[in-house]
This record gives sequence, C-alpha cells and structure tokens, in this order.
Amino acid sequence: MFNLKFRAKPSPPEDPGAPAAAAGAGRRIGLPAFLDLLAGPEPAAPGETFLIEAAGGGLPLPAQILDVPPGGAAGAPVVFVFHGALDQSRRRIPAFAGRFLTRKAGRFATVIGLADPALGIDPALKLAWFAACEGGDTPAAIDALAAGVAARLRPGRVVFTGGSAGAHAALRHARALPGSVAVLVNPRMRIRPSRYWQDYLRLCWPGTGRKPADLRALVPDIAELAAQKAGGGTLVYLLNALDTISLRLATEFLAPRETLDDVLLQVEHWPGFEGHSYPQPAWAEWVRAAAEAPGVSVAEIAAQKAGAAPRPQSRPAAPPAAPPRPAPGPGGFDAADIHLADQLAATAE
Repeated sequence: MFNLKFRAKPSPPEDPGAPAAAAGAGRRIGLPAFLDLLAGPEPAAPGETFLIEAAGGGLPLPAQILDVPPGGAAGAPVVFVFHGALDQSRRRIPAFAGRFLTRKAGRFATVIGLADPALGIDPALKLAWFAACEGGDTPAAIDALAAGVAARLRPGRVVFTGGSAGAHAALRHARALPGSVAVLVNPRMRIRPSRYWQDYLRLCWPGTGRKPADLRALVPDIAELAAQKAGGGTLVYLLNALDTISLRLATEFLAPRETLDDVLLQVEHWPGFEGHSYPQPAWAEWVRAAAEAPGVSVAEIAAQKAGAAPRPQSRPAAPPAAPPRPAPGPGGFDAADIHLADQLAATAE
C-alpha cells in the first residue's frame, strides 16, 4: 500500500532515547527470571535497567521495561524498541528509545527498550547494528528474548520498531518471529563503507583479523532478509517526504522484491521536520495500530490506523429502488391522484 501525504501539523521531534543512570548500570538477571518478572502481578517499575545474561556467557543484553498496560503484561501486545546511532560524547549508555509511545499513544502494550551492548566496548563506537561481536552473540540473545516473551506472555501481537539504523535490528528480528510486525521509521538499513563499519570491525572483532569483506556475514543484508518473508507479517515503512537519502534507500530496498503485498509504505511531511526526522505522535499511532489490528495484513493495519474496519467494496451500495406506482386510471391519472382530486373538489363545495 502506497500513500503520499503532506500535512500541516506541528509536532515535537522524535525521541532519541533516554539514558540510564550510568554506563553499565543495571540489575543482572537471567532470561527466565526476567520473564518471570514480566509475567508477575507486580512487574518492575518502568525505567529500571536490566542486564539480561546470555545462556552461553558474553555481553549481557541491556533492557528496560518502559511500560506495562494497566491489565498486566500477559496477553497484551509487546513492543520492542531499538535505538539508532549514538554519540557517546553526548550520551551515556546504555540508552533506550521508546518512552514516547506511551506518552503519545496511551498505555496499549508492554514496551521494552533494548540497548546495543557492543557500544560499551569503546566510547568511539556510535553504531554496531545490534550485531554480534567478539564478546557475544547479541542477535541470538534478542531472538531468545523475543521468543521467550511470546511463549510466556502469549501477547496479542509482537511489534519491533526502530528509526534510522535501529530499523535494521527491528526488521531483522521481526523476520525471525512468525506473525510479528516491523514498524520502521526513516530506515537506514543498507550498510555501506563508512567509519561506522570500520570502527565496528576494528573494535568489536579486535583479535580475529576481520576484514571489510567479512561485514556482510556479520551484519546481513536486510533487503535479502525482508525478501524471505520468514515471519509472514507486515512491514510498515514510514518515511519523511523530505528525507531524501531515506527515500532513495527505500527504492533500493523495495525494487528487488517480487511482491509488495506485505509492505505498507507511508510517506508524509510535517512543517518543522526537515530531513532525517519524524514526529513522535505519528510514529506512536502507527505502532499502536500495528499492535491492535485484528490481523497483520496491510489492509487490517491501515484500517486500524484509520479507525475503521476494512471495507470489502470500493463503491457505496446503490440506494434502494422506489416502490412502483400504481397503474394509471382514466385520462392517464393513477387512482391515488383521482382520489386526491375528488377530496379537494368535495372540500371546495
């Protein structure tokens, strides 16, 4: 589904992510205990940072429970939020994005923010795509967390969302969980030669002699993953019409696909949001629509966002036909007309 809109609606900028108290701060916890906490009657207070330890050791996965709906986490939708690139000279890590979802769209889901543990390896790192490193297999840890949440909480829907480079991880892990939905905002998912990947190879794989040619094996081409449609869900692809780089990357991402029946592409513009930016309310509304739609098809999510059920017909039904008039009487007038004329004549007499 393709939809190009221009709106005149002011809005604050997107949430870049909220920092934890200090780098490495958080409560260490195993995955089973974390799932027990989520499923319990009194989950952790929003904002507490957990370091989920991997079963095989290595870097723990930083996570924050940003919100739990009033009825509890069991059965409610779950949203995983991934941050994009972070400048550690300005931000403390771990940092989490996603608090704006509750502020802008209400308490509709259990919202879990995830932080890339690789950024803690060196302050020079700004981006590691939530990919594996010499110290641990972050993708495997995220897949285990998502699968555990789905099995333990039996949520109505699991949504993965991220903006910019965070969209790479969101789509990667949505593909791994059947029936989930990915909501991507101004995605920067094609990994090109840059200082980012040079720093990633140098700092995350220091003792292995990794070369630039190895990057594709470590950070897979997201377009190839999306073409596999492994999850069988829908990709909600949100773009700012003035983010020309993301628009160009969208054409590269979508063009090779044989079908777009699982892609909901929305291109809009808001005054004050120039370039690589997107307003919080619109992002949050789409995430809520993806979480609460009756199914994961493009039509169902789009209809949920519009506040209406999918319509099976494109044209309104024809109005009912008027009842037939009685057969004409003498002089071509029908019986009702003759009776009315007789009444008027009697009144006149």
